[in-house]
Amino acid sequence: MTGVGYRLGMRLLRCLLPLLAALAFPPVSLATERPRLVLLVVVDQLRGDVPERFADRFGEGGFRLLLERGVRYSSAHYRHAATKTASGHATLVTGANPAEHGMISNDWWDTTTKRRVYCVADPDRDLVGAETPARRDTLGTSPRNLIGSTIGDELVLQSGGASRAFGVSIKDRGAVLPAGALGTAYWYASGAGRFVTSTWYRDALPAWLEEWNATDPALAWGDVVWRPLAPLPRYAARYADDRPFEVGYGHLDRTFPHPLAGEDARATRKAIRYTPMGDELLLELVKRLIREERVGLGPATDFLSVSFSATDYVGHAWGPLSLEAEDNVLRLDRTLAELFAFVDREIGLDRTAVVLSSDHGVEPCPETRRGRSAGRHVSGEVEAALNRALDDRYGGGEGALIEAFWAPDVHLDEEAVARRGLDVDAVARTVAAVATRLEGIDAAFTRAELLSGRGPTDPRSERIRRSFHPDRSGDVVLVAAPFWSWHAEVPKNAATHGSPYRYDTHVPLLFLVPGVRPRTVHRPVAPSDVAPTLATLLGLPWPSGATGQVLGDALPPGHEVREF
Repeated sequence: MTGVGYRLGMRLLRCLLPLLAALAFPPVSLATERPRLVLLVVVDQLRGDVPERFADRFGEGGFRLLLERGVRYSSAHYRHAATKTASGHATLVTGANPAEHGMISNDWWDTTTKRRVYCVADPDRDLVGAETPARRDTLGTSPRNLIGSTIGDELVLQSGGASRAFGVSIKDRGAVLPAGALGTAYWYASGAGRFVTSTWYRDALPAWLEEWNATDPALAWGDVVWRPLAPLPRYAARYADDRPFEVGYGHLDRTFPHPLAGEDARATRKAIRYTPMGDELLLELVKRLIREERVGLGPATDFLSVSFSATDYVGHAWGPLSLEAEDNVLRLDRTLAELFAFVDREIGLDRTAVVLSSDHGVEPCPETRRGRSAGRHVSGEVEAALNRALDDRYGGGEGALIEAFWAPDVHLDEEAVARRGLDVDAVARTVAAVATRLEGIDAAFTRAELLSGRGPTDPRSERIRRSFHPDRSGDVVLVAAPFWSWHAEVPKNAATHGSPYRYDTHVPLLFLVPGVRPRTVHRPVAPSDVAPTLATLLGLPWPSGATGQVLGDALPPGHEVREF
């Protein structure tokens, strides 16, 4: 073909492209166009049964908006056993399990440095907006430990930077992991009473955030006294306001009322996290962020993750069936209603795709399980018992054979094992055998078993495997028995989470997407399905490690999952 003919052919092709595209992809209604905003709401430690259990007590516009107008998945369970804050947030935005994204827990043991690694630690980064603490190994902050891309990363990449991703939370890990590598994260530095970021994202806070921080916003709640919203007879937990295993926090003791004001401003700033007012504080940040950054009003779709932390703090301090926890859920409903109403005014819910879920559930307080085996494991005590048993089996020697135990991972000291002329795999098998003879430990898996695929293949075992990362997990992984929980010390938490059991894996999963009719879906799904579903909605590649599936029920017409 001559140069002239080629140019004419290309001109004709360009003229025909719109017609060919229209024939291949018929136009869709406004309701099926890409949303201007994807709003991911993560409620830390919200077990899957809670929204339905409290549905008749919710007001308009909060949970009820999603339950009545959205798609509800009643059987959403994490497919991994590492039911921790970092693990769950990472799974929601990567579509992967901890075995792929690397967030095996909130922290883990580094066998090279012989130190704990915090999930979003980055000693090469400084805080922005507050002084970086001396413990840079745990408090310098970035997403560098997260393996693979997030849905926000893919959105920013594919739009050439026209789209933006934001992650906000009271907790650093609740903001940093959803923001991903290419977004911006803001979280609450409780000691300073300020919202901060990291030099990973920017070198200075935006002016609007500096101005708000200057007002010491947490102290706006300093005169508040947290009391139940309704008369006590309306609460299922009305008789559960003073139980001996509740621990409270600081000056917030076991019983209502709870004055937020502490002995000084620092105590007040830190205490707000353990009350529903912590979520209200975060909501104020969200409003300012949306208005000042014009989130959802730019040339391309934006992504905003809002992780509400109060439910987790309250559950740890008083337990999931406490009066405090019950009142917190009712107050959270009001906070959600205010958030959704604000988004509707500023952007339009008809232009917003909303997803609400949680990072994990929560275990019952062991003391409530009358008549059956239940209890609390203290990590240091378990480690000491295992080391004693190893000395009995192999004889004493220089240095303990177990280097560290960060529940549920046992790390052997390979040098100590070698000095005694032992084999690491053999010692690991001994640890597993000894551990399962301890009360309240139900199973143990060695590294060799998990890497080779040997051993049990039941659903619980598969959840353990999906949480195992060869560079971060231990030589032996212990599994506490049902209703037994891991604690660094007792009493530190009234309740916790981190098991492979249904009370920890079950979370809400609610979608509110324009053009999608309301329905309840009972088939089993997983939070790892969120990122692939959003990628399909937005026409994006899946995040790099995603292993979930597309939830077609949550997609509008024109976005059905097709086989190619």
